[in-house]
Amino acid sequence: QQVEGDSGLEAGVIVGVQWLKALVCRRAGQQPAHAKVEFATTEAANHAIDNGLYWQGKHICVHKLEEEVRWCVKCQKFDGHLAFACKLAADVCRHCAEAHRTLDCPVTDLGLMRCSNCKVGGHGTASQTCPFFQSEQQKKNERDPTYGCHYTPTTDPRTW
Repeated sequence: QQVEGDSGLEAGVIVGVQWLKALVCRRAGQQPAHAKVEFATTEAANHAIDNGLYWQGKHICVHKLEEEVRWCVKCQKFDGHLAFACKLAADVCRHCAEAHRTLDCPVTDLGLMRCSNCKVGGHGTASQTCPFFQSEQQKKNERDPTYGCHYTPTTDPRTW
């Protein structure tokens, strides 16, 4: 409520805030962080994009989130299904492409990682450097009419 009031927003329009990096994963003493803020209305989101938010007295820049392509965390495929609907019996590891859960993977060295989609070493599945991931992301972006828009489009022509 404090953020809404300080930022010129109506009470209740911020319906959720999630840190993109879990607090337990931050370096000791790390201050800056990224958060995902969910708004009740598109107009409130666009207001925040225009004016930013005030968090504990500090001005925070706001950008529209461009969603990453989704993939199944069980089989690591980008074919539109998610883990709860996956037909594969065994998990495929996101780090080494072997048949075990990613949480159980002994591989921590980036050089030993192997992508299950492009079959190249040096990165895991869904790494932003993976050519297969980049191709799937590009396809998703091309299907999204709002991709690249500064605002979330509304009936206001300036948001188009």
